[in-house]
Amino acid sequence: REFLFFNDFYSRITTMKYIFLVLLYIIAILPFPLIYGIAFIINFILNVVVKYRSEIITANLKQSFPEKSTKEINQIKRNFYRNYTEVFMESIKLLTLSESRLRKMIRFREDVAYEKFYQEDKGAIIITGHRGNFELGGQYLSMVLRHPFYGAYKPFKSKTFEFLWHKIRHNFNMKYIPAKQVSRFLFQHRNEGLYLTFLNDQSPTKGDQHFWINFLNKDAMFFTGPEKLAMKLNLPVYFIDMIRLSRGKYEFQVEEVSANLKNEEKHEISAKYVQLLEKAIRKYPDGWLWSHKRWKHERKTGKDEKTLKEKR
Repeated sequence: REFLFFNDFYSRITTMKYIFLVLLYIIAILPFPLIYGIAFIINFILNVVVKYRSEIITANLKQSFPEKSTKEINQIKRNFYRNYTEVFMESIKLLTLSESRLRKMIRFREDVAYEKFYQEDKGAIIITGHRGNFELGGQYLSMVLRHPFYGAYKPFKSKTFEFLWHKIRHNFNMKYIPAKQVSRFLFQHRNEGLYLTFLNDQSPTKGDQHFWINFLNKDAMFFTGPEKLAMKLNLPVYFIDMIRLSRGKYEFQVEEVSANLKNEEKHEISAKYVQLLEKAIRKYPDGWLWSHKRWKHERKTGKDEKTLKEKR
């Protein structure tokens, strides 16, 4: 009986995930005006009706921008909800999005840093954040770069969500590696010129390798794995910011973090990344993921301190 119960339960879960996938496909085949219409409705529900993480968003904004008035904070908050819902709907659209349409949605700011990044033959480590539409951005990079493009990710606890996002994320050429397997994978393929990207702006768990740094006016933990991999494999490090210009229009801006790794001190690469991330957020504040509990860990010691003020 116990076996039959779990077999039935598993069958129901399996059926549900395919039902959800069909529903996502139905949404994905809609034209963009309807996609953004749905996003408008979700925006209203999250912002006005249920007030999704409203207190967290407001607290994060006030801490990060103490110089801004309540009116300015509320405007950034409204813009965040709009961007958040539209980015979510655009990501679902990846299920049916064509390569030609994706190429029209994103462009690079072509400058010296971009040219150097594009011409890297031995590959590179890319450290970025939850800016713009990082789902679209990853798929775009997998099309335009000259070498294979991979993303490190943390698998969902829910097998249903893992299944659905796997379907959404694998419509193009980008490949994903579970974070715990990244180091072994890179060493096995270190001579293939791979590009590997990390979304490194969320709060790590205390078991992860990390350091503390002042970020948007409060000490925060940052994962140091990308820096350590770059040092071990002698790979250049780049920061890419994804700027949302308008609905369905984005621009990548490339910044070189480090090319001469031998001269970098411990945590120096990570600190440079944080500095570039904060600069990008301050310039375009509504494009970051303010609903995340970024400062949930409190610092208890004064060890390994670096501040952006020291860097300026």
